[in-house]
Amino acid sequence: MVATSQSPSPRSSGSMSVDVLQIWQRQLEPAVALMLRTQESLGRATHAAVYTTIYNVIMTDREHGGHRLYTLLCVFYAAYTAKIFEAAPKDNALVLAYYDSQWIRFTRGATVVDRLFNYLNRDYVSLQRDEGRKDVKTVLHVALTQWKLNMLDPIAWRLEAALNLNTEEPSPIAQIAAKLASDDAMTAADFSTMCVRTIQFAPNPSEGDHGPN
Repeated sequence: MVATSQSPSPRSSGSMSVDVLQIWQRQLEPAVALMLRTQESLGRATHAAVYTTIYNVIMTDREHGGHRLYTLLCVFYAAYTAKIFEAAPKDNALVLAYYDSQWIRFTRGATVVDRLFNYLNRDYVSLQRDEGRKDVKTVLHVALTQWKLNMLDPIAWRLEAALNLNTEEPSPIAQIAAKLASDDAMTAADFSTMCVRTIQFAPNPSEGDHGPN
């Protein structure tokens, strides 16, 4: 079962607008999936069109637009990270390389997505947090939270086994989990130090880089 802790229910504030859902399915979700897959920004024209759509969704319905869009992103990231976990190699000899490569790939893409959804962060997330809703996080932190819940937490025992650490040694898994659970701002430089093997691993198909397309 996909964990979606800290994510609001898709219908927690009334029936979801069909228009917002259709806009998400037809334009926004494909754009997000593409950026996560390629780890690159959209072309200039496409970026402008998607950014304008995000702005219009929020401004058309100031009361619910941001919440609905935020909810859809939460649900998307929960499902996306669960697929990464499900695609993990069964061989424990490959699991460390797989985790690190997928982590770098995912955080690069999620950083690009966060920039695209800057207006949602500014107009919805910031306002919610100013009103005391600390469970509402930036788009990047939503991605990191879902990674922890649906990828790191369920695969942690396999990573620990593959590391074969002595019990006296500090666990890098616990350190990574603590960072992901915090509200601290993180950058690409931070992400590169959060690989299990503390190195930036270049994806290599021969070492289990078989994440979702």
